[in-house]
Amino acid sequence: MGTEAKNVCFSDSKKTNMSGAKGASELYFVLCNTFNLVLRSSLMTGGAKRGVPNPWLFEEPEETRGLGFNEIRQQQQKIIQEQDAGLDALSSIISRQKQMGQEIGNELDEQNEIIDDLTNLVENTDEKLRTETRRVNLVDRKSTSCGMIMVILLLLVAIVVVAVWPTNK
Repeated sequence: MGTEAKNVCFSDSKKTNMSGAKGASELYFVLCNTFNLVLRSSLMTGGAKRGVPNPWLFEEPEETRGLGFNEIRQQQQKIIQEQDAGLDALSSIISRQKQMGQEIGNELDEQNEIIDDLTNLVENTDEKLRTETRRVNLVDRKSTSCGMIMVILLLLVAIVVVAVWPTNK
């Protein structure tokens, strides 16, 4: 018979066979597989494999080195309170910016209405100006041709008067 590899993981000091357990959480399964991979690699190479860090061993940060559980918890609570205060400040800033954005949007809507009204007035004035310019050009053409006829008639009358006027000799 062949040997079958079993994934073994420890939880609360009880040995659990992952090949037979159904409904185990995915995270637990991934952690167990990672642990088994590291365990196998260290057994096969005679120690920890280079480039594959052991996930169970880590260096404790400077901030928590030498502190007890309650001190670490108090430190975490203080950090959480500072983060909450920062989030509250950020929330108020974002709320103010939202309000400003809405006010700017309202102002832009009002300005757009004013611009639309002004555009309509300019278009109406432009149309009136074009109409009046056409009328002025028409009057100018009529007055120019009428004026010429008047000048011609006056000259004709002057010629007739000079021709008919008796001269004394």
